[in-house]
Amino acid sequence: MQNVTKLFLLTLGLGVLAGRTAQAQVGIGTGTVAPRTMLDVNGALSVAETTVAADNNSAILPTSYGLVRLTGSPTATVALTTATTPAPVPGQHLLVVNPTAQLATLAGQNIAAGQALAFIYSNGGWVATAGGPSFYSADGTLTGSRTVAMGANNLLFNTTTGYVGLNGNNTGVYRVELTNFNSGNGANTRLGLNNDAGSAFLFLNSSTRTADGGANGLTLRNNVGDLNLQSKGNVGLNIAATTGTVTISSLAGTGARSVLADANGVLSAVTPTAANTPNIYTADGNLTSGRTLTMGANNLTFSSNTGRTILSGTGNTAQGIDLATSSNGNNAHARLALLNDVGYAFLYLNSSGRSADGGVNTLTLRNDVGDLRLQSKGAVGLNVAATTGNVGIGTATPAYPLDVTTIGGSLAGNYAYYALGNNAINTGAATNTGSVSIRASGRIAAAEFNAFSDARLKRITGFSDSKSDLGLLKRIEITDYQMKDKAQYGDRAFKKVIAQQVEKVYPLAVNKGTGFVPSIYSTSTVVPAAAGQSVVTLVAPHHLQVGDKVKLMGEKNGTVETMVLAVSSPRSFAVALPQAETRLFVFGPEVKDLRTVDYEAIAMLNVSATQELAKQVAALQAANAQLTAANAHLKASLDEKATASTLSEMQAALQVLRAEVQSLKGTGITASAK
Repeated sequence: MQNVTKLFLLTLGLGVLAGRTAQAQVGIGTGTVAPRTMLDVNGALSVAETTVAADNNSAILPTSYGLVRLTGSPTATVALTTATTPAPVPGQHLLVVNPTAQLATLAGQNIAAGQALAFIYSNGGWVATAGGPSFYSADGTLTGSRTVAMGANNLLFNTTTGYVGLNGNNTGVYRVELTNFNSGNGANTRLGLNNDAGSAFLFLNSSTRTADGGANGLTLRNNVGDLNLQSKGNVGLNIAATTGTVTISSLAGTGARSVLADANGVLSAVTPTAANTPNIYTADGNLTSGRTLTMGANNLTFSSNTGRTILSGTGNTAQGIDLATSSNGNNAHARLALLNDVGYAFLYLNSSGRSADGGVNTLTLRNDVGDLRLQSKGAVGLNVAATTGNVGIGTATPAYPLDVTTIGGSLAGNYAYYALGNNAINTGAATNTGSVSIRASGRIAAAEFNAFSDARLKRITGFSDSKSDLGLLKRIEITDYQMKDKAQYGDRAFKKVIAQQVEKVYPLAVNKGTGFVPSIYSTSTVVPAAAGQSVVTLVAPHHLQVGDKVKLMGEKNGTVETMVLAVSSPRSFAVALPQAETRLFVFGPEVKDLRTVDYEAIAMLNVSATQELAKQVAALQAANAQLTAANAHLKASLDEKATASTLSEMQAALQVLRAEVQSLKGTGITASAK
């Protein structure tokens, strides 16, 4: 009767709760008239169960039951959904029991085999009231990364004979990662092993920790005893706890011995001998890898009376000594020094920042105590005089800036020449040059110039028209002038041609190239600017544009050819200089049409024109000879006729003379005679 009463009261309470206007609280078995909640049941609460077959690896759960149990023998994961009629309502409870041998899923939540999982319908979907199966009672699948926030608490796995393992059934990396992203001085990531006496650690220091090996150091440390590294029970290496002594068991033996490594890196202990422990003092040996000797400010000296330090090799590779400096300071350079009883000689390569001794990146061979000589097999090849700086080729005492005394064999074949001799200019053609001192592939200036003119070197297209060449030569203007570059040429006077004028008459003798013109040729002031630039300011307009190349001269940088980076005004422009300057001499811009004159071409034009003049002179000489002969003949005839005794004879002679004159006029030869 009491149970019937409770059921009645439960039914009544549920009815009251279902009513929208009822607000009373109902208690069942509470023994009190003041229930704690809307429905307060003091005792067990059960709901009706139904079953759903899952043989097809899927099932639809009815929403009219609060407890559903799966049945059947599914062969794969069972996909669960809920019926739409009647539709679930917010707050509805559903308990799913999975006694099958397969995993079941509802609303993205796993219900492991042999487990049950409760759901609540909320916000239009089923939400599990627990996180799925516990690894304490069943296996499961980790569907995403998980984090356990431990704070200052410990996570302990206590066991007697069990262990924690990572297993895999495919190719991949299985690992445990211990992470500490703190960069403090005491931070480290640590794996600890504890026994009844203390601890041992494998830890990785943070990037700022200075203890135990320093920043980013990986340390294996035993705080309670020795540290052994072993393989299959064999002690390979032991570090004693009390002394720190390192023992390698495979090297143990009697007496002091040396440790050697073979080609495979295997260590072995041997009794030291000159054969198995070579050093440079007692035996030859092989350097197996690069070595560095840090000298600091100390010297490494090889002292010898007659011995030498020799580098030799048999391989087909570069072998020798490398002297290196990584500094780019103003005084940095890589240097090889030779010292005698008087002083030094040097071979050095400047750094990219050194301006002295030739400038940046310059290779210099310098003798501070005497002449500088380059020679082969004892013969003087090139000599730079210590006192004058003159360069001699073939002579140890050069008397001129370039003094060439060596002569060689003649150049076979024909050639044209343009030479100065006996205070006269000689031109022409000849064969075999005789002794030669300089052979050049480009143009040279000298007392005599010999050019190859062998017909086998040329494809002859015809002969020059000497009469036309004479006309061209007559049109070329010889001009008096001085050079604008006073620093190089001073006030020297020139009597030569102007390229632009020759180009109009004889363009074959004019070439165009790239070079600098002194169109600015003025001093300037220089001030530093942003981005490492220097602003150059002139008195007069410079007519430069961004991208133009300009030639500058300064005290620190010498001659510099650099690009115009910016133009701030008609009188100012910006450039980048290797070293800062306060004043610069601005020579002028680079042009792409700098004209040069081929004086050899003009000389050959002169030869052709001279040949034309020679032809004309020869013709005039022949005509003059013919006129002279005719005049002599006329005079002889007159003398003969003058002896006639009678007037008739003289008249007859005159008639004959007239006839002869007429005959001469018919031939085109004229003469005057009295």
